[in-house]
Amino acid sequence: MDKKRNWFGLSTEKDGSYAYLMVASSAWISTFIYGYNVTCSLLTATWKTSLGLEFETASIHQTLQLTCRYLSTILTSLFLDRLSTSTWVLITVICMMACYATVFIGSFFVDYFIFFQIVYGVLNGFGVGIGYTLCIVTPQAWLDQKRAQLNGFILIGAPLGAFGFSMLWPWMVNMFTWSGALLISIGIVSNILIVWPIFESHPEIKLERKKIRIYNPELGKLPGVKVFILFNIVIGAFVITPFLSIYSNVVTEFGVTTQQVSYLMMICTATEVSGRFIWGIIAKYVELSKCAILWSVGLFGCMTWISMSSSFTQFAIGQLVSGFFLAGFGSHKHALTVELVGLKLQPDCIIIDNALTCPLSFLIPLLFIKIGAYYKNPGIGFKIAALFCFINIGLAIYLHKLIHEIRTRKASESDKERYTSECVSDSALKLN
Repeated sequence: MDKKRNWFGLSTEKDGSYAYLMVASSAWISTFIYGYNVTCSLLTATWKTSLGLEFETASIHQTLQLTCRYLSTILTSLFLDRLSTSTWVLITVICMMACYATVFIGSFFVDYFIFFQIVYGVLNGFGVGIGYTLCIVTPQAWLDQKRAQLNGFILIGAPLGAFGFSMLWPWMVNMFTWSGALLISIGIVSNILIVWPIFESHPEIKLERKKIRIYNPELGKLPGVKVFILFNIVIGAFVITPFLSIYSNVVTEFGVTTQQVSYLMMICTATEVSGRFIWGIIAKYVELSKCAILWSVGLFGCMTWISMSSSFTQFAIGQLVSGFFLAGFGSHKHALTVELVGLKLQPDCIIIDNALTCPLSFLIPLLFIKIGAYYKNPGIGFKIAALFCFINIGLAIYLHKLIHEIRTRKASESDKERYTSECVSDSALKLN
């Protein structure tokens, strides 16, 4: 790859025209790995109706999917330098196509369907996790000054795809049954291959083959990293995990139909799409750390509301607002990571973040389901989640103060260096 120019005459400099193509390619990939993954939630509601799955087992594939997603994110970050970017993209496509083929075959073996659910969850999780890592790591090296503004668009395909596929899935099920819809899904996710040839690492960034380790000691030397990781774990384990693993299972216990579940997904994703644009604009005028406080407060309010909801209308209101604040988290998390630890240590931060969240993503859904079944209150888990979101507000405030101090110190050091350089230049002129 030429250092300055690339295909179609696009500049390969940071923030150049090829950087925009990489952002668009990441958005395209996220459309199918995250956006189409809304079918995981819709399948839970569909299978509860058509196969009569019990509340305790109906969402097992979602729980495994999320756990394997975190696990594969860790493994991809560890072995990212072992394979080319295009090879990783190909592995993502194979996993996604294979997971839908698995449950299609499972439709002929209903008595053993739980085993196909498990395989589906594992394959889907690995496909999503690998694709997610590529989308958030690869484009970062192409961005510099425009990172805060463009970072929100890297995964914008997720809510866009989820909105569209939430409408498409019920129609496909009505026309071709759920097993036929799964067969069509194999062809749909293969569209990722469109960007396969152009999704590349930046030519100036060479990933060094380093020692494989879960924890990089360099992270521990940076101020605030442990608090930042804890902050991300709370949102990942107690907000995103319930939404992606048990939400559709919970709402159907309150009489919400499969069609209404698709509407709930559409509502959330619609506000998440518009929210990413809005948060991108906000980031131009408000520090990212202040934005983190805003969406932390918002997520606490959303989880509290959902924990008290019992009708489609109430759940819809919760989805409407939560989509906007989840957009803030999705837009700013990785830009904040780079700001706090730097581009070089970003993969290491992702590894430890996901390594700690991975077991929680499996245990928390199971715990919430068991507690809900025991107390005959399916939504009680969201009350627990709201409590942790409240704690996160305090962590967000601490991180804002810390990042503000880091910026102030860096600005002071920069001024001193500039002043020293000017003094040296003046002395040289006098000697001449």
